[in-house]
Amino acid sequence: MVARVLSDAGLWLGPRERLMPAQADNADGFYENLDLVRLADDILDHLGGAWDCPPPIAADADQFSAELLGPLGERAERCLAALADGAPGPLSGWKDPRATLLLPLWHRLAPGLRVVACLREPLAVASSLRRRNHVSLRHGVALWKAYNAALLRWAETGSLVVTHYDAWLAQPQAELRRVAEALGLRPDEGRTEAAMQAVRGTAQSAAQVQQGCDALWALGGGEAMGTYDHLRALAGPVYAATPSGQRPADPAGAAPGCAAPGARDAQMLALQRRVGELGDELARLRAAAAPYRVGTPIDARKGGNAPLYLRKGWARPEEAGTWMLGTRAELHLPLHALAEGSALELQARVRPMLAPGQPPLTVTLHANGQLTGTWQLAEARSATLASTLAAPLLTAEHPLRIALGVDRACAPSAVGLSRDQRPLGLLLGSLVLRAVKQG
Repeated sequence: MVARVLSDAGLWLGPRERLMPAQADNADGFYENLDLVRLADDILDHLGGAWDCPPPIAADADQFSAELLGPLGERAERCLAALADGAPGPLSGWKDPRATLLLPLWHRLAPGLRVVACLREPLAVASSLRRRNHVSLRHGVALWKAYNAALLRWAETGSLVVTHYDAWLAQPQAELRRVAEALGLRPDEGRTEAAMQAVRGTAQSAAQVQQGCDALWALGGGEAMGTYDHLRALAGPVYAATPSGQRPADPAGAAPGCAAPGARDAQMLALQRRVGELGDELARLRAAAAPYRVGTPIDARKGGNAPLYLRKGWARPEEAGTWMLGTRAELHLPLHALAEGSALELQARVRPMLAPGQPPLTVTLHANGQLTGTWQLAEARSATLASTLAAPLLTAEHPLRIALGVDRACAPSAVGLSRDQRPLGLLLGSLVLRAVKQG
């Protein structure tokens, strides 16, 4: 919502065709610049993580030096230059939650950068992630904590502008004036009226907030609420005058206005933590027990062996294969008995999520962070992707990380194909690695 309001108020976010399109669960559009989103995904992958698995990020910019980032750093400079050059006025920006994790890089490349932090209660964000990305509430709360803790590092620099969702619902014009002034925007009356039309929704009742707090405690969200308290204290006078802004912060880090968990909540918290520990242990055992032998087909259909290797970004296997949820998904293959200097050929049988009349889907394949193939799929039928993985990319000491990506995801319900509201990118049917001679 805030990105759309600021865009209507005169902040240049890029040409419409380069912004992420609307989907069934967000008919107004995401207002995210696709070039910068894909760049952020590639940088996070380079650092050994992803948007839903943040890598360790240092507070300084050493991690993002030109020497360590290489071509990715040059690409970042080009993206920022293209965004600024295309702006009809002096101010440009972009919306991307991933940028929160990469602030040391963006501050290095764009001195004087202002960061608008759009704040909502952790459980509300976690619930949205569960609906849109099929992320568990527990993991959603952990992601909220990781992203917003990264924001807090910049609070003392004067570059952070915190705006709370409740402020827009209570007094949208006053909050727009506050944020616009902080950014140097001067929207005229027409732009202000257009921005106000973008503000919709109703405030939560006190009962809903209390229920959210209780649920957050059961999910182990006490630390997240401590971070939330720090940020909401920076959200300005408009938010401070709202009912949620007037709730006192708990000095022990509990949710504002929430009672400490009782015995049942404490038991639930302990159980949730134990489930998480067991899940981590299962992942370690699965990786150790399932080395991939070159030449073995990976079957992604229901009942196949793909769950041994599928990692982030996949739905549950179905009869025809396993869908990529969103625009990126990974497989990890611990290579067994890999001869030194060997190269491999990867073949993947896939089907794009395409509706009649849609443009071709761009598919990319990265192996251990390096781009090894790009394809254009123009028809919604199965196709074979083939790519050679050179010997320097491969090692028997660490799993081979295969990342499949697409330039957009689409919910079948949004294009009249079915009632499925999941954002689907690519259906994986099978994948195999075969040894090849590299001459």
